[in-house]
Amino acid sequence: VDDMLQDSIYWETQKLEKCLKNEKKKCGKKICNGDCDCFQKWIGQKKEQEWTKIKEHFKTQKGFGEDVGQELPHYMILDGVLKLEFSKENTEEDKENNVSAKEIDLINKMLEEDETAAADVADNENNTTIDKLLE
Repeated sequence: VDDMLQDSIYWETQKLEKCLKNEKKKCGKKICNGDCDCFQKWIGQKKEQEWTKIKEHFKTQKGFGEDVGQELPHYMILDGVLKLEFSKENTEEDKENNVSAKEIDLINKMLEEDETAAADVADNENNTTIDKLLE
């Protein structure tokens, strides 16, 4: 998850910014012919080659707690891990571990939105944290 976020943030903040180097935000590369679609091409490749496989594999994971008779679904486990890893209380520790503040903010925002929308979500299988991370 962390690698995926770092790749995406890098593209948006570093690579794409260099590509859109003029005030009209047109790509300086001849292959783009106008509006830059480099980032969209990259997203398309990642979705096709990696993210779909990650999502499918994620859905095959069994939950935890089978031994006590109450299994927690895989998406609840991921939510809990992200909350522990990226909670505001852990921000200083994460900064020391090279997790960018922008990544932490994005994940915290997503987790907060999840909490407020949790009551409205009818289909958790198709609207999980992994789905949102891969959007």
